[in-house]
Amino acid sequence: MPPATAAPAIMPVPLCRGAGRVPVSTAAGGGGGALLVSSVDASVVAFAHGSSSACADAEVARSETRTAVEATRLVRVMPPHRRRPRWEILRDRGAGARLRENAAIASSPARRRCSVRITTRACYRARVPRPVRFRVVPQEEGTKLAQLLARRLPDTTIDQARELVKAGAVYMGQLRVRVPTVRVAGGDRITVYPEALAEHELPLESVVFVHRDPHFVVLDKPAGVPVAATRESSRGTLAEALRRVLEREGLVRPYVGIVHRLDRGASGLLLFTIRSVANKSMHQQFVGHRIERSYRLLVHGDAPAQATCDLPILEMHSGTSKVAAGNPHARGATTHFRRLVAAAPRPGTSLWEAELETGRHHQIRVHAAALGHPVVGDRRYGTDASSGAAEGLHLHAWRLALVHPIDGTPITVVAALPEWARSVDDPT
Repeated sequence: MPPATAAPAIMPVPLCRGAGRVPVSTAAGGGGGALLVSSVDASVVAFAHGSSSACADAEVARSETRTAVEATRLVRVMPPHRRRPRWEILRDRGAGARLRENAAIASSPARRRCSVRITTRACYRARVPRPVRFRVVPQEEGTKLAQLLARRLPDTTIDQARELVKAGAVYMGQLRVRVPTVRVAGGDRITVYPEALAEHELPLESVVFVHRDPHFVVLDKPAGVPVAATRESSRGTLAEALRRVLEREGLVRPYVGIVHRLDRGASGLLLFTIRSVANKSMHQQFVGHRIERSYRLLVHGDAPAQATCDLPILEMHSGTSKVAAGNPHARGATTHFRRLVAAAPRPGTSLWEAELETGRHHQIRVHAAALGHPVVGDRRYGTDASSGAAEGLHLHAWRLALVHPIDGTPITVVAALPEWARSVDDPT
């Protein structure tokens, strides 16, 4: 009877910074071994086949965002029958800090060596808030959602769990849940974004009503405030602040519908529906381009008196837009510009008024930049991106004309103009 083979020893392996040679130590003899790797940047796990020593070429993609948590993990060895690498995503959920590690394991018994490679996917994932996902086991069926989160999430109290639910950071399946007392069922898939606790609520004083109706409201949005909730949270948005104002007035679970949006850096009029019966009519007006919107913008250079841009716009996956003439995926867009005489002129700038026929993502900013006159303070499409200018985006939605969704009465709403957007023809 052959003697029993001793278990392979586990040895720590240092990770080099940059491209180079990484020494790999394994147990002598045997058919394979597991390596324990420790690194601040990422973890690399290699599987060596039957060699007492081997070398691996490593290409380390450095991430701009470094984690301060040192991780030491023993990762399960990839089964020899698998032909492709097995990705292991490791997380450290303690004290709000997360370590995301992405390791590619590749082995070749014929060459008696192991190849180790780190991709930039780990660097990208380090910047994006990663959710916590789990399924409800049968023993947890009937438990309140807040109690389940406090039990499942480390270092989370019942009050913090309630705040997560109210912040819109918890999903049951694909549905965002806002009621902490809802009861879960066995097999439910729960998704949580713990980073939502770090977001601050918008003060209720930021909700300024310009026009109010039982079916819809028009608000004056401050610059720098986001309009709608993101996937991770709804805190700090104007829509969430409006919902809290309506709750304070006595409405139970008020309805807030977003008809159109403004860029985060822009200011001015924004239309919300507060009854679902008016939401469909408002959206039909918006899609049919029957809602008139006028904007004031301060642009660089000596702008012409009249200009029209009808270049199609392509929305990118990164959240930006660009002019893409001839691209079949681009959507038609038309913007009309008219120059005004500024009441307080600034050297090297011009005051434009813009009228939209369509409502594409970042349409005014993209078309103004395409005409050679980017908006002042536009760090994404304008010349201020390289100069690092700290002033805000000079884009203001000042006029809104629509038809009442119920009785058909025409309504025109005008907002107060900031000092830079005033012209000599405006009434004092």
